[in-house]
Amino acid sequence: MKAILIPVKEFCYSKKRLAPHFPAQARAGLATALCEDMFRTVSAVRTDTRVFVVSAEAHALALAHDMGWETIVETAQISESQSVDAASRHCAGLGVTALLRLPIDIPLLEPADIEDIFVALGPA
Repeated sequence: MKAILIPVKEFCYSKKRLAPHFPAQARAGLATALCEDMFRTVSAVRTDTRVFVVSAEAHALALAHDMGWETIVETAQISESQSVDAASRHCAGLGVTALLRLPIDIPLLEPADIEDIFVALGPA
């Protein structure tokens, strides 16, 4: 089974590298917009894939739930790598054999790009 995994950091902690240039509220707003954009893109993908969102961010989890996606709720976010590793193990336990991790900050990603990756992968 094929699936997409979208890790979402809590918006208030996102984009810290931009701190010298933008206040926390602006960085959180950017993270919110990036997340919503990625979710719109993934929702338009027309391949047979499950979608998982791993996060402690309430807004992202609510959007994922509204879209019918599966959520992996974190109580603490230590690092993106740890979040992705734990979520990947969870997905594998559910029978996922091909998992595409998509960070939210790929603003030019199109649904066809994701579909092409899964087509190139072949049956999983």
